[in-house]
Amino acid sequence: MTDVTELREISARVRQNLEAAVLISQQAAAVQAEMKELTGVAQSANRFVRVEVDYRGFVTGLTFAPSATEASTGTLGQDVLETTQAAIADLQEKARPIRAKLAVDPQTIIAQDDIAEKLDAIAQRLLSIDFGDKTPPAPQTDDTKAGL
Repeated sequence: MTDVTELREISARVRQNLEAAVLISQQAAAVQAEMKELTGVAQSANRFVRVEVDYRGFVTGLTFAPSATEASTGTLGQDVLETTQAAIADLQEKARPIRAKLAVDPQTIIAQDDIAEKLDAIAQRLLSIDFGDKTPPAPQTDDTKAGL
């Protein structure tokens, strides 16, 4: 295989990786938007407390039933904690299938080390070419163009 052919193949593989990365990024943005719409909700077993959490798990709603006045503060405190945990668990359960959309098949992404090794081998072969009297000139920098 020629160096040019190898470079073209590597370029194509890099392009495929970049396209896959763009697709994954787009999927992540869609998932993020979908996740922001989620809420978790739970109600205590005794129906004294209802809690709603947003997509981050922050409490956005806390409602006490009128009958909650019959409960002790200790019972209500425990109900709030347990119901908040249940609302977060509800949120996590709703989020699971959405997060699964981000699963990436490792076979679709080429190992970058493989590409780097091939580029290094090509560079070494190019460096070993004997140009004889036709050595290409060194690239000019701004300094050499100005005669410095």
